[in-house]
Amino acid sequence: MHPRSSMMKKMYNQADMRRFVEGFRQAQPWHESILADALNDTAAYVDLVEGTLSQSKKGFVFTIVPPKNDGEKREDDPDGWSVCFVDGIAKGTILDTPGFPRPLLHPTRPSYWVTTAQHMGLGVFAKRLIKMGEIILSERPLIVVPETIDATLRQFGGSENEEARLGLMAEWERPLQNCINMMDEQDRQELLKLRNAYQNDGSGPYLGIIRTNGYEVKPLKFKEGDLEDGYSAICKDIARLNHRKIPSYEQICIDYCDILLPATARQEQLAKKKITCTCPACTGDTTKGDRFRTSLERRISEIQANYKIWSKDFTLSDNNYVLDPALSLLAAIEDEDLEKAHVYGKLLVVVNNIYTSLGDLDNALKYGKMVSAWHKKDYGPDNVMTRLEDPEYYPTRPEWNIRAKKRAELQATS
Repeated sequence: MHPRSSMMKKMYNQADMRRFVEGFRQAQPWHESILADALNDTAAYVDLVEGTLSQSKKGFVFTIVPPKNDGEKREDDPDGWSVCFVDGIAKGTILDTPGFPRPLLHPTRPSYWVTTAQHMGLGVFAKRLIKMGEIILSERPLIVVPETIDATLRQFGGSENEEARLGLMAEWERPLQNCINMMDEQDRQELLKLRNAYQNDGSGPYLGIIRTNGYEVKPLKFKEGDLEDGYSAICKDIARLNHRKIPSYEQICIDYCDILLPATARQEQLAKKKITCTCPACTGDTTKGDRFRTSLERRISEIQANYKIWSKDFTLSDNNYVLDPALSLLAAIEDEDLEKAHVYGKLLVVVNNIYTSLGDLDNALKYGKMVSAWHKKDYGPDNVMTRLEDPEYYPTRPEWNIRAKKRAELQATS
């Protein structure tokens, strides 16, 4: 799971937006002709979207992923299907994924349930202790749509653009209505149960739900002229993950912002999701915490640089030069509950390499397992990372016990 709040990496002018909307309008008759068949005959729809039209790199298509055969029901594929409103390039990316469509990886035993979370609607709660890297839940999105839906609306802020903003929201509601109509009844009802934080700004009911609950789909991108952005996925259970620091064994949460930003910047990102975080890191005097978070990139880069020096200079101390500072910073990151941050993974790799160079199998294996688990949380199982959990792998590494070997060579020649 790798969610983020919808943020524009680039600002676009209104001409770009109008070209995008106009291109969508021109495509509407084609979309609607496909949709008319789809609503009456799923097989006819699948034939159309899998044919030549769907491979076009221009314009957007409505498609069901993985392809759904006529008469196929939920019991035929428990993982279900995703209704996607994507361009031809994104669809090609999906279809060209090696092994597509693969069955989802599910937890070996249930670890959560969905129930009422105080002041936050429904939430996801742990049933048992969950280890880093363990699969908590796995589900196909109910719907996948351009992330620009939300981003373009922020381009039309201010009262002078109110008419354009309302018109754009109405324009977006049409394809979203089409997507909802294509969903099976069970999925449609699950989507409509999700929170809508945009009920009073002119958003239609579907647009409001999607703006509230969308998560970035990292590999998928689209480009229309100078307008470039990604896609959002809306999931049934993942959407119930709230943003908040909660003690172990209680509510399972997820980050809706960059957790290494200062508190003010984090709150600005969360405000786009209509979230006000009240955790200790976001309230009160955040000066110390802000300073720590914003310094992490620099401090870990310094440790990485010192490790490279240490790995070539065998006269340097094994502990004081790089190991102790790395372990101290790891503990500080854990105290701040920032293990999710990418810098934590970088630091784990350094510590694993240090213990490998020292020939300390117990600690190399300990931190190797942590590296593998940390990587798994974002990218899934990986054979290269999994071997770090194998004690027989370490003696085969070129840097294994290199400190002792090189020092012995130096003594022999002195």
